[in-house]
Amino acid sequence: MGFYLNIKSKAFRLKRFLLGHGGRKGKHKVAKKPLWMMPITYGYHVVEHNMTRDDSDNSDFDSVVARREEMNQTELWYFGIFDALMGDRVSKYMQAHFFDKKLQENHIRSKSKETLKRAYLGVRAKIREEHKLVETSRMGSASVMLINGEKLVVANMGDYRTVVCRDGIAHQTISTYQQSEKVHWSRRLFAGI
Repeated sequence: MGFYLNIKSKAFRLKRFLLGHGGRKGKHKVAKKPLWMMPITYGYHVVEHNMTRDDSDNSDFDSVVARREEMNQTELWYFGIFDALMGDRVSKYMQAHFFDKKLQENHIRSKSKETLKRAYLGVRAKIREEHKLVETSRMGSASVMLINGEKLVVANMGDYRTVVCRDGIAHQTISTYQQSEKVHWSRRLFAGI
């Protein structure tokens, strides 16, 4: 019976601690969650095909990067998948030229698009120079930056594509058959959030 009383007193103390002194509930203001605290899920899928140009299968060496940073009340998500030829050059460039700099919120929105574009153009030029490649269709990569859950910056190269889902509906952000002179580096898919 003493054991039962001991459990009751612990439960009472916990209840008193939660309710505060005097047994009355205090008035608490519930703070609204910031927009950037929305849940984000991500993943990747590789479609295997056994056709390679140089008789080597580098699909086992694809690297995936998923990263979350918070800079000055701004939440940044960076997702990327790269083949063996690209390696982690784009993510290293983004780290050195974007994430390591402490940018203000208004600069983050404009610099994200510019930095991702420079990363891809610079890496493509270096790989062409190193491997003496005329065409870059052998290499592939896709990157997505999500800023505060509302602005989406997308870049891809080669056969890699990005698919963004919202409310259970999948949207491919860049299609192979929609080639134009101007490459769309930024998309705003989360306008209503």
